[in-house]
Amino acid sequence: MQPRPHQLECLQHVVRENTIINMPTGTGKTLVGVLAIDHFRGRGKVMFLVPTRPLVTQQANYVREHCARPTAVAELQGAQTDHLTAQEWQDLVQNDVLVGTPEVFRRALVDTKFLTLRPFALLIFDECHNATGNSPMASIMRDAVHRYSQPLRILGLTASFVHGSLKDVEKKRRNLEGLLQCRLFCPDVEERPMDFQRVSYMLTVQPEMERVVQNKIEALLQVAERAGVPLNGCGDVVRRGVHVFSELGLSAFIYFLSDCVAPQIQTKIDNLNEVRGCRAAPAHIPQLRQQMRDAAARLSQDGSLTSFPFVTDKAKTLLGLIEQMSPHTRVIIFSEQTVLAHPIAHLLQQHTGRNAGVCTGVGSMTDGQRKTALEEFRSGRAPLLTCTAALEEGLDVKQCEVVVRFSKFQTTKSHVQGSGRARAWNARVFYFDNDPALELNRAALMEKTAKETALSLSTSDLLERRKHRDVLGVHPFHTSCGAEISVFNCVQIVYEYAAKAMGTSFRPEESMLRYTSEVVCEFPLQRRKTLVGVTIPSPSGFFEVEVERVHSWWGQYDLDDVAEASRMRNWDQTDRCLRRFMYVVAVELSKRGLLDQNNQPSVQVLCETRLQCPVWTMRPGSQIGVRYDPQGLTGDWNSRDTVFSSPTDRGEHVRRRIDRPELVPLGAVSGPPNLTTGVADKILDNFKGKLNQVTKDRSSYATVHSGSGFICTVTLPTGRSVTGTAARTKKGAEQDAAEAALRTLGET
Repeated sequence: MQPRPHQLECLQHVVRENTIINMPTGTGKTLVGVLAIDHFRGRGKVMFLVPTRPLVTQQANYVREHCARPTAVAELQGAQTDHLTAQEWQDLVQNDVLVGTPEVFRRALVDTKFLTLRPFALLIFDECHNATGNSPMASIMRDAVHRYSQPLRILGLTASFVHGSLKDVEKKRRNLEGLLQCRLFCPDVEERPMDFQRVSYMLTVQPEMERVVQNKIEALLQVAERAGVPLNGCGDVVRRGVHVFSELGLSAFIYFLSDCVAPQIQTKIDNLNEVRGCRAAPAHIPQLRQQMRDAAARLSQDGSLTSFPFVTDKAKTLLGLIEQMSPHTRVIIFSEQTVLAHPIAHLLQQHTGRNAGVCTGVGSMTDGQRKTALEEFRSGRAPLLTCTAALEEGLDVKQCEVVVRFSKFQTTKSHVQGSGRARAWNARVFYFDNDPALELNRAALMEKTAKETALSLSTSDLLERRKHRDVLGVHPFHTSCGAEISVFNCVQIVYEYAAKAMGTSFRPEESMLRYTSEVVCEFPLQRRKTLVGVTIPSPSGFFEVEVERVHSWWGQYDLDDVAEASRMRNWDQTDRCLRRFMYVVAVELSKRGLLDQNNQPSVQVLCETRLQCPVWTMRPGSQIGVRYDPQGLTGDWNSRDTVFSSPTDRGEHVRRRIDRPELVPLGAVSGPPNLTTGVADKILDNFKGKLNQVTKDRSSYATVHSGSGFICTVTLPTGRSVTGTAARTKKGAEQDAAEAALRTLGET
């Protein structure tokens, strides 16, 4: 591929100094990265950081195809990497380029020190505007690169250097330059023409309608609770259901209940025999399943709902807009909330007769489902794709001709990145809740700021930004090999240790954390919880780290003395107290030898701890997430007008679809075809079931919930522990961990 003049100009800047390249989407930023790889690969290895899992494979393939010489590229993401040893990391570094998600590299560079910067000559931060606050990209810079004294070239790539609002845009530019130790360069580039249009619609849902719908959801959840299924977070389910109804109407709301809520409740009932005290629950399964189906079907004939819009005017407008386009036109529809993506795809399939795929983030879909949806969209077999911000950045679908923003977005970054997914010439972009003219003006302001060379930091300013707030003997704590414990990684380190040591799932607030409560205001009554102790399992039994020990360690210092405010801006007082406490706990684990120099527990520690410490138990309770049954997107093209039919016909259609799971899907693209009811369970249990078969049911699973989601650790019969990536659901975390364990055994 022949570089264009502006790409060669960018390369000159990268060769000369650390550089952030700010260019519009579709103008060849990745090729600039490849040119930089070709230039620096003779000096050392290349680390290529990309923000999402789908981008890992895309960018790795691009590097393989476009580098001037054959290039060995390793792809690193998710559960594939959490079990890697120091030697395996050294083997990976034999490749020319390592492409992976930032958290993978952060853990290896900071938490375990299995990887050092010494072999690398070039670090590429793709979509580098994500390097803010305490993000993995920002942590790599502050906790690894800023502490590294040898020469290292850094290249940032972005189409929108501001991650959030445009308030203090010049300051945000300087902050990004200081963090990445780069100067920003924005070349003159001829942009592709785009047609932006505002879509008008009428509001057809009134607040009193939302209240009625809320009552219906609560009644449906009570069906499960009466059958003995304890549920947590019901308020979130109610809010999601009301949002689906207010945005899309009764049809999508019923779909949400029947294909998101009901299947998850059924799955949780199936698993109740694993929970102490619920052995008799499975006897109620068939009855409850039928009750759930009937309840969802009856809603369309409920007297209090028949006057409500079956499809909102907003949704009708979207359907009409899509129907005006050629059946082969490739369209991406963005929604801000994950819960809307599947119902929108459902309405599109039912009304237009066109296949619609869904692509959402980690936790609501498996990687396989996401990959299938993207492949179907790229091939044209599914010309419509509904997605969330998970697809905003970097993903290259050259055939995409139209982008629709169905929901309101909040940042100029979303405008630039989202519209950039329309890669075809003369692409069209439709905004339902944003003003295109206003967004274009904001984008122009950001580009103008990017071109102001006078705003770049001086060399002395860049050096000043490298300084860190270490307090000798207090924070951070470094092991003998340089692995770090800090207030930023301590919670994850402690929870992962406890999960591996106990070999079982637990909730920290029930088993580990001890609080006291005091009244701080009599009227209205307000209480404040204070963390006063943390219980830790060990080979000699449980021991407790008391609050006095924490105060003694910190002395006159506090978090503000050791950490930048930008890294703590999303922490409330509870978070700050927890991290202050857990930092001392993590250090104590290291000092007692319960963690080795890489912040990992040894096999001996794990085995002896399980012999000495009774298993923690959890109170019953299940969380309902945003995970839809993949069979829900089935093509019933003979009923394309169903969404506009009478209430009676609507109810019959809903019952027909719910009560006939044996129907062969004609257009399912969010998962494999020919899936039956309960397919979500089978997908999630595949790796776990296979691992149990391989290890003869001698593997144990331990899952904890941290700030980043559920994290599961599998302990194999050999004593080796493998930790998966964070997921929104316990099932998803177990799947990731089981898949990683199978890889270590060579079974996948």
